[in-house]
Amino acid sequence: MRPSTCCTVRRRLSDFEPALILAFLYDLEQQRHNCVRSRNLRLMALRAFLKFAARRDITALHILKQALGVPSKRSERPMLGFLSHEEMLAVIGEPGSMPRRYSCCAPAVRYCQHSRSNLHTEAPTSTKGA
Repeated sequence: MRPSTCCTVRRRLSDFEPALILAFLYDLEQQRHNCVRSRNLRLMALRAFLKFAARRDITALHILKQALGVPSKRSERPMLGFLSHEEMLAVIGEPGSMPRRYSCCAPAVRYCQHSRSNLHTEAPTSTKGA
């Protein structure tokens, strides 16, 4: 157990200043090795809580509005690639190799097996500028 998780710290709504939130998010990334998407999800959950809390305690409204201004980090989404011919065969399977318990999927599997010869394994060519 980490030493910082063994004790509870009681906070007031007025404690949720941007500096505290940024320190928490920095700890998520640097110490706990969370990715940017995980960090942004935690920030979204914190924002939802702060919006809820702002309706309950209007005395901390000014600080909560500042805290809600903490920006999300931009993250790049990985590009989706194409399956190789071997990977497609692994997904589709060989004819007659489907276990009986998956018979509800039989029409889809038969369709995939029938149209296997129509599958393209190369990435599509760009038609921009044509």
